[in-house]
Amino acid sequence: MFGPENIIARRYISKAPPEFLYQDFLAAVGADTLDFSPLYKPPRLNQTPTYRAVLEALRSNACQHGRPAVTLPALLRELFGHADTRLLDHRFDALQRDEQEALIERFSDSNRTLVHQYGVSLVSRWSSFDKAAQKRRQVLDAAMQRWR
Repeated sequence: MFGPENIIARRYISKAPPEFLYQDFLAAVGADTLDFSPLYKPPRLNQTPTYRAVLEALRSNACQHGRPAVTLPALLRELFGHADTRLLDHRFDALQRDEQEALIERFSDSNRTLVHQYGVSLVSRWSSFDKAAQKRRQVLDAAMQRWR
């Protein structure tokens, strides 16, 4: 039950239904024939908020602490000359490509250890990098600067 030969490492399947985590664990320990329906079923795990949700939380926090915080449409108008907030409906992925590469590099030694000692296959997953991602980051940076 213990030791390196008994470690099972798999990637998290974010699109799987919440009960998949239970099913996968029970299968891994050889108990997949058990009825897990009476167990508590968590809501979707590892949810990623949208930029809008993160920015609204930052704005709300600033206002609660007596700091003036312009609305998101006003911030967008100031930055880009329009107030189209659809840009903010994307999942929150604040790291830009160079920051993602630096983060992966930071853990490269320990990742190599996992690969060599345990045979784990690690794949880097890049977030999309486009002009919209740059704009979202620009909005986040501006909000952080103004609302702190």
